[in-house]
Amino acid sequence: MDGSPLSQLATLLRTLRVQRGLSMEGLRLRSGLGRTTVSQALNGTRVPSEATVVALARALKTDFGPLLVLRRQACPEPVVGSQGAEVVQGGLSFEERYRRFVAEVHGRLTVVGLDLSRPDRSGWPLDAAYLSLELAHVPERSWAGGEGPEPAVMVRQAEQALAGRRRVLLKGLAGSGKTTLLQWLAVAAASGALPEELAELRQRVPFVLPLRSLVRRGSLPGPEGFVAATAAALSASEPDGWADSVLSGRGVLLIDGVDEVPTEQRQSARDWLDGLLAAYPDLRVYVTTRPSAVPEGWLAHKGFTELTVRPMTAADTSVFIGRWHAAARRNADSLEEHAHLGELEVALRTAVRAQRDLA
Repeated sequence: MDGSPLSQLATLLRTLRVQRGLSMEGLRLRSGLGRTTVSQALNGTRVPSEATVVALARALKTDFGPLLVLRRQACPEPVVGSQGAEVVQGGLSFEERYRRFVAEVHGRLTVVGLDLSRPDRSGWPLDAAYLSLELAHVPERSWAGGEGPEPAVMVRQAEQALAGRRRVLLKGLAGSGKTTLLQWLAVAAASGALPEELAELRQRVPFVLPLRSLVRRGSLPGPEGFVAATAAALSASEPDGWADSVLSGRGVLLIDGVDEVPTEQRQSARDWLDGLLAAYPDLRVYVTTRPSAVPEGWLAHKGFTELTVRPMTAADTSVFIGRWHAAARRNADSLEEHAHLGELEVALRTAVRAQRDLA
């Protein structure tokens, strides 16, 4: 095969697959991509998308930066902003850099108050600790209190519950996993590593908007301020009109914490969201809140489906404890610490079984 960048990229991906001991099917499952997409990328028959390259890199546990450079060289047409200025730095377009930023920033879980003597140890890898939640949906009913029997509640895994839904208001108690679910969606969308149920989000660009911090700045930002408010390190190189262009057809908003907006400002927050949806009707939007913060049907006028995070089952709790400690062991400095974390895992499992309130 020739020495073109596309050929080099395909060869590197094939070599990494062999080194990691993965079959093509194993790589497909780990990356969340389709068979044809994986085959074309590894055979060099067409230039893979940025999202595909990042998903494969994560599945192969390698840095996606060099792979994206090869992909960029294989697709040399300039990336331009709305004003005609080329937006490339270090071989990466602004969008590639932004996706990489989102995946990096939101790819770790922060455990508040953990190991205060070592603040550097308070964050764990999201991909190791994440557990898919169950979401409950009550089929549409009259929010004014219609007649007839109470509709049945449908409970499904998050991936299935979110599939095909363009706008979702996700309700859950404090600590139920709402923010973590948004983090997972952000990282998976940025890297293209979404399951088949959510394949429509793979080419979309995520904007994570934590209302708690945004309202402290004053008025909520418009699209031109999204990057400055959430990815300030990149804002200086954002091309004119980039956010507007993305939101017009490829954006997904992940809006976290309506309940953390002061009560007197929640109507303004809803008006802000209404304005965004009026300007960008094709947006995919996921909003989180505690149930007590807003009434039922708070966003029904904009076609939002309300889903509620279900409490973890005993089996879920067991899996979560295992993944939680597996993530912690990634940060272990020694074999002794690794073994100690194993002992702590056993002790926590015992305590959870014995203490209902702890569970």
